[in-house]
Amino acid sequence: MDMPAHERLTRLRQDSHYAGYRKFVSAAAVVGYLLTALYAIAVLLSQNAAFGIAGLVGAVGTCIGIYLTSQAALILADIADAAIQRHA
Repeated sequence: MDMPAHERLTRLRQDSHYAGYRKFVSAAAVVGYLLTALYAIAVLLSQNAAFGIAGLVGAVGTCIGIYLTSQAALILADIADAAIQRHA
């Protein structure tokens, strides 16, 4: 009997052949969020209101981009693990 998809995905990630890659992607995302937060703080401390608003919009967009890029990278690892598991 097949297990539910979320359990299968959890097991696939636990037994991943790409654990180092997953950790690297997660660490890179954290560094990206931290740098974006520093940028947002610097923008808030600026004296120009238009620059501050544009900078905050850019910081939010950057955070969204970091999230989507890291999720896409992890999905590629899921695809590779699933292919290896299927053909093993």
